[in-house]
Amino acid sequence: MNKRLGCFLFVFLLCNCFSRTEDSKEKLLFWSDVTFAFVQRTVNLSSDPDLQRPVSTLRFSIHFSEPIASQIRAEEIEIRSSSNKIVTGVSVERLDNVRLRIVFPDDTVPGEYSIDFSKCIISLGKQISPSEYKFIYDPEAPSLSSSHGNILDSSFFSDGYLDVNYSEPVQGADFLDHYTLSGSAIGSIRLSSVFKIKTNLYRLFFTGVPAASGGLLYLSAKNIKDEAGNNLSSQPIEWRIYGFKQAGNLLIGRRETTPVILNSGEILITGGYTDTGLTNTAEIYNPTTRVSRFTAGNLSQVRRRHSVTLLQNGKVFIAGGGAVVIGIADDPTASTEIYDPSTDSFTPGPSLQRPKMDHTATLLSSGKVLIAGGIENERSGSLDAVGTAEIYDPVSNSITSISSLNYLRKSHRAARLQDGNLYMFGGTSRLGLGALYAYETEIFNEATSDFSVVSKYKLNYPRSNFVLRTFSSDGIVAIGSSTSEVFDPKENSFQISSDLSTPRNSYTSVQLSDGKSILFGGENDNNFVSRIDFYDPASALFRLGSRLLYPRVSPFSVLLPGDKVLIFGGYDIRMITAVEEYSYEM
Repeated sequence: MNKRLGCFLFVFLLCNCFSRTEDSKEKLLFWSDVTFAFVQRTVNLSSDPDLQRPVSTLRFSIHFSEPIASQIRAEEIEIRSSSNKIVTGVSVERLDNVRLRIVFPDDTVPGEYSIDFSKCIISLGKQISPSEYKFIYDPEAPSLSSSHGNILDSSFFSDGYLDVNYSEPVQGADFLDHYTLSGSAIGSIRLSSVFKIKTNLYRLFFTGVPAASGGLLYLSAKNIKDEAGNNLSSQPIEWRIYGFKQAGNLLIGRRETTPVILNSGEILITGGYTDTGLTNTAEIYNPTTRVSRFTAGNLSQVRRRHSVTLLQNGKVFIAGGGAVVIGIADDPTASTEIYDPSTDSFTPGPSLQRPKMDHTATLLSSGKVLIAGGIENERSGSLDAVGTAEIYDPVSNSITSISSLNYLRKSHRAARLQDGNLYMFGGTSRLGLGALYAYETEIFNEATSDFSVVSKYKLNYPRSNFVLRTFSSDGIVAIGSSTSEVFDPKENSFQISSDLSTPRNSYTSVQLSDGKSILFGGENDNNFVSRIDFYDPASALFRLGSRLLYPRVSPFSVLLPGDKVLIFGGYDIRMITAVEEYSYEM
């Protein structure tokens, strides 16, 4: 009866369309559509799996509330990607009168898709609800990562929590019994609760502390799935928990020298200043056995504040340095020498054009060494640094003068940036009461052997004996005794950044593989700084870490493969011979 009434009304309205004004016709047509939809039977759809949420499968069953599956042609079903492109290779199969199976090709990429039944409405003469399914295909398992990075100092656990990130929204992550901690660094740590901070970020609270000497700590999670039903990747988070441990002794405690890692993996330590003054001794430290030995021969003369460069042929080029101590000042030498690991001895090299110390010596891509800046007189006169530069050629065993720097500088930093070019940053231009500093940065052109100023890299603060680190494509940070500044690519200049946790001078620093830099030792107002300072480029912040076993001023450090750090030398009341290792290894 309702169907007959509907048809009558539809015919009545249609006839009236031809006898009324245009405006009336539009209204009547609208009401005719409403009437048609009212009397037309609706076929309801459901899907398995439910396409109202992300799915991890490419096979779906579509269920019809009426037996019409046999009346639907595959070409009437439109399947599109999020870019509105037709997806080809999809198969549509009738399982029975009320079910269709839709199978996407195996190479379907993750993303958003739609299954549109609009064309079926016309051929069936029936409404279909929903007429379109929009769904997200997500076959990828969620993953778990650390918000703090994977290298942690043992002292960081005083916070009492660890933050972890899921790669996408998950279910089951707020149950404490879904997590397990294990590993050699676990110490007395026990998980106590878990708290959801925001969508994908969770905070795990714990009691206890890790092993002070460090080790590995693992966090495993189970019974956690994403919205598509994918189980969490089984790979646990691995944290490398760093701590200090004894690593043998040097034969002579010394400072103001630069260690170099030989091709053998051993570490060459030359000259420096000892309890008895300048020395020409050299020793080889073996990081595997933690034993040091003297080289077969000594340096040709005493020296400190010299440069030490590993050459491409495995030999070591040693240049300049202070050779005579007069009060608190040095007289530098122009001599150089070459250490040959095969003979374990030193031979004289060509002399520098002028005596110098506190210069830089950088290995170039050609295998030659660029020697730039420094100072040749810090006892009298103007106390100016020098701007001279020269090239050492190990093939001809000769030194040649090249164009000078645009600015006088000593105790500056030579750094090769991500663009592959070599730059000279900072340094002191003049000593004394009227001290001057080099703020401008220069680039060295290896093809033409000259220097030019790069104005965008001008520093904001006077910096000497500072730390310069690079990270990412344009990331640069300059770290001094109390302040830091970071190059901002958007501003195309250095911007003042965060202060050190504790001001310090005469410290040493390394940069780990994750980009973090660590400051070791030093002094502040004649007080030893025993705690290390972590700089994280991601946050541009500093954070205090563990204490050195031996607080020391003017130490030197080496970063070994695997992010193991060795701290040598320096002094407290006397020169320190003890070597300490900072690592996660037991």
